[in-house]
Amino acid sequence: MLTLLDKVKNYKSVDLRFHTPSHSFDISDELYSNAKYDVTELSFSDNLLYPKGVIRELELELEKIYKTRRTLVITAGATTGNFIGLNVLKNYGKVLVTSNCHKSIFSACRLFDIDAEFMEDVYYDNGLPRPTTIEDIEKYLTPDIKSVVLTSPTYFGDVVSVELIKTLQNRGLFVMVDEAHGGHFAYSNLLPTSLANIADIVVDSVHKTLPVYTGGALLHINNSSLVAESELYHSLLHTSSPNYVTMCSIDYSQDLFCRKGEELYSRLFEVVQDIKLDKFKVVKTDDFSRLVIDTYPYDAKCIQGKLEEQSVFIEMSYKHFLVLILSPLNVCNVKVAVDKINKVCLDNAVLYVEDNAPKSTTSNVSGSVELIKIEDSTNRISGSEVGIYPPGVPVIKTGDIITAEQVEYLLKNKDRLFGLTDNKIFVIRG
Repeated sequence: MLTLLDKVKNYKSVDLRFHTPSHSFDISDELYSNAKYDVTELSFSDNLLYPKGVIRELELELEKIYKTRRTLVITAGATTGNFIGLNVLKNYGKVLVTSNCHKSIFSACRLFDIDAEFMEDVYYDNGLPRPTTIEDIEKYLTPDIKSVVLTSPTYFGDVVSVELIKTLQNRGLFVMVDEAHGGHFAYSNLLPTSLANIADIVVDSVHKTLPVYTGGALLHINNSSLVAESELYHSLLHTSSPNYVTMCSIDYSQDLFCRKGEELYSRLFEVVQDIKLDKFKVVKTDDFSRLVIDTYPYDAKCIQGKLEEQSVFIEMSYKHFLVLILSPLNVCNVKVAVDKINKVCLDNAVLYVEDNAPKSTTSNVSGSVELIKIEDSTNRISGSEVGIYPPGVPVIKTGDIITAEQVEYLLKNKDRLFGLTDNKIFVIRG
């Protein structure tokens, strides 16, 4: 049986194309090297929003791999998956959102008027966000809460326990997991347990850790009572122009890693086990493919800049930590990168200075918003979420009374912030 990837490849030789997208004519620029694969809903290519052909066959394969009741393909990113999941859960009552969640969770609650309560963020002693525990959640559970939204893994590779999810479900709660950085877990026993078939709703952003083009994500549903609603919101919220190149890369990735995942991750595991750093320290995490390096006493952003001068580009710097996403497909470059990290010149390296944004007081939010200079925002009520990306976790939330310390924090990090417009911040008009 021909797969989605097979059928799109077969169409590559067709030149008489008179449909969207409008780049099907020959363009010599290398930017369009895979344009022949970027098709639309044709007689052979199925319809993502109502799949009956090759896209449905791809979903069935993914359901086998992730052992889920229903899996929906997304080409508009895990943000869309979070929007879909939260729209489903809001119909059952109040939602408890656990710590260190992505900004898309806040956006969904705001855009779709979702009744939600947000837990305070929790951290390890070293300053890294830690996974949520049942003890953290029990402080917030009230009879009106019907669903809990978890983030696992954290941006730094640590996961919540399977037992936590089952405990919440046994108490009659729906559980949704933003597993954006764990889409690869299903392909190797050396990796943490995938939650894709455990929680009621799970979102995997497969482009983050697998060879999938940007925007590729999966929405898994394991509770039969939520399948129809998930399909409904998928059709309502997903773009009607899905990216076929992204879908084909999901098809390619699932085939490759289903056949060779254990072998590929085993080889990467061996390389990671041999990593030795001369100047810094490796932080142990649950996911060995998420390399976290502690650069203390040096500022990680400074070290990141020095590495980029050596053509080493990493995922993120955070406080005094570097984050590198390792893949079995770039395993040959891991040793080269580690060698350059060991040789990084520390002359004139900036020392790390603690600059955590202090917690602010939450106020009731009402009224329209206005844009003002960051410098003028002390004691004003924030009208949007603002934070550093990556990891995309807000440090100021809608309704927070902005403190002078937070203003200073924002000014220090203006080049890395989300939630601003023209270096100005939204506040409640008043």
